[in-house]
Amino acid sequence: PILFNYKKEFTSSFGIRGFVGPNIRYGIMAETHVESTVTNTTIKTDLYKKPSAADHAPLTRTDLGLTIGVGVHFNAFQIQTGFNFGLLDRNPGKNVTLNMHQYFVGVGFVF
Repeated sequence: PILFNYKKEFTSSFGIRGFVGPNIRYGIMAETHVESTVTNTTIKTDLYKKPSAADHAPLTRTDLGLTIGVGVHFNAFQIQTGFNFGLLDRNPGKNVTLNMHQYFVGVGFVF
């Protein structure tokens, strides 16, 4: 992602920051595994490949999103949290809209 940052320093060892910006995501792998205890079978499905009897794959690989978040730093320690809003419909079908959203938390040490 390309993030625009704003940082406010309260002391030389403490500050907060906010960030916002676009992101592009590309799916590499999306598999489901369905196990049946009645028939003792497992069905594996790749959600990016079109099944033989279907018009389209269950899920598209690309997504365009918007990332927003906040963070704090104490000396060399950093904590941040944010949210990625998926903006594109990931379901190629016409009857269902599927947007992928993601919440994240990060902890770091700068050296």
